Amino acid sequence: MRGIIRQQVQAGKSNQEIIQYFANRYGEGNIVWVPQWQGFTLLAWIVPIVLMLAGFLFLFLVVRDWRKGAEPALAGHPASGPPSQDQKPLELQNETDAELERYRAQLEQELAADDPLFRRSTTEAN
Repeated sequence: MRGIIRQQVQAGKSNQEIIQYFANRYGEGNIVWVPQWQGFTLLAWIVPIVLMLAGFLFLFLVVRDWRKGAEPALAGHPASGPPSQDQKPLELQNETDAELERYRAQLEQELAADDPLFRRSTTEAN
């Protein structure tokens, strides 16, 4: 096609005459730079636009929900729903910490009884 265009430009034909030559030879639908707004080519125009708008809407909704979840934490207000580990009363946290410490000590004792290497590393750490 480039060769034919070059020949026709050298022959002094206008852009419109060159386009008309290719439209006559290969068909109007195959040559036109911009697809027409009818039939199947209408989908070529509408589908990408609809998909892009749907993507922007999805992105907007995700960002909005993301910000809603972050606002209470940023403002210092407790989030709705069940209390998290940070929101439990101090006494309950101390009880949980004490229970975890008892389990850790028990685990270290059992490991030290079974493994001489662990016994050495715990005595060095203390």
